[in-house]
Amino acid sequence: MEESRFRHLLQLLRDGGLGEEEWKELLGGIDEGRFDGLLNDDILRQLEERKEDKHWTPGRQDNVLHKIRIATGLESEFPAFRRRVRIRYAAAAALLLLSASAYFFFSQKTAPEIATTPTTPKINIAPGTNKAVLTLSNGSKIILDSAANGELVRQGSASVVKTGDGKLLYRSLKDQSAEISFNTLTTPRGGQHQLTLPDGTKVWLNAASSITYPTAFSGSGRKVNMTGEAYFEVAHNRKMPFTVQVNNQVVQDIGTSFNVNAYGDEDNIKTTLLEGAVKVSTDKESRTIKPGQQAVTTPGSPKIELAKDVSLEKVMAWKNGEMVLSYGSVKRLMQDISRWYDVDIEYQGKVPEGKFSGSIDRNVPLSSLLHVLQAYGIDTRLEGKKIIVQ
Repeated sequence: MEESRFRHLLQLLRDGGLGEEEWKELLGGIDEGRFDGLLNDDILRQLEERKEDKHWTPGRQDNVLHKIRIATGLESEFPAFRRRVRIRYAAAAALLLLSASAYFFFSQKTAPEIATTPTTPKINIAPGTNKAVLTLSNGSKIILDSAANGELVRQGSASVVKTGDGKLLYRSLKDQSAEISFNTLTTPRGGQHQLTLPDGTKVWLNAASSITYPTAFSGSGRKVNMTGEAYFEVAHNRKMPFTVQVNNQVVQDIGTSFNVNAYGDEDNIKTTLLEGAVKVSTDKESRTIKPGQQAVTTPGSPKIELAKDVSLEKVMAWKNGEMVLSYGSVKRLMQDISRWYDVDIEYQGKVPEGKFSGSIDRNVPLSSLLHVLQAYGIDTRLEGKKIIVQ
């Protein structure tokens, strides 16, 4: 509705038929950010040509035109940067700056001057997509992104189905006495996937992750093993607690939604609770955490710490289609880029220092992200599927 209404108002603008109320609606919508993804050069030109219109006020003109110039890459969000930037980024980089809210800054540094337009990488790499491999208990593999929708296989008391929107779903069959087997769902670098387990628990797997689980849950508990990063929305069953095993840590559900980050190239395992309660346990210690808290453990250590200043928005950004920039280091950001775009990272010289803020849309091509990094002092070049950070 927002898009169709916006396009109708634009047509009235072109035809010179905007009434007073339509003017207020159009300018207010742009000013409030309701039409962010639809702004472009043509709209900027048309509005600049109507600067003398009685419906414009100086303050409204500045706000609206500045917002459109951000969308087209002509200005930065930051006033100090706005005075310097008058070049055009590539169209995708401009879209990145607006719709993905990519706000970058180095700590204790001002935004750099840009003398020339950043060089576009010769090879453009697309972002990750929904893809994964299902490994059955007998060792056979099903590549889910190329498999047809519908029932993929029957295993004991479960029917394994690829839904119309590409998700993996386990449906229980009547034969509850059938043998239980174990499957593994694995996402590669540049992939993610969603799974519904036999008990109705929903799992989102981030890139370069895996989860091993039974085709049916029985007995007094439900247990899965995982690597990488996953978000769980657990179907609560008090009589059959749900547990996630990762390295030396066990996370036990007490009616909850939680995220576990346990990548092998990270220093810690981080379990973040969104709803309900979970108990995090190591070999010698256990701790129950509340919504908004994050338990941090180190592989090989029994100690459990509570993180300070936890941002649920940052933790859940990957599931919500965003890539967080504000991790506090270039290296941390590059690890995420490597996993999502399926590229290797090489540093020539010292790893750049600096801090970023905000997040970007995970669906922008790699070239857009590298353009913006270069504009803010991170020099990179792309050689095949390797980013060289200089």
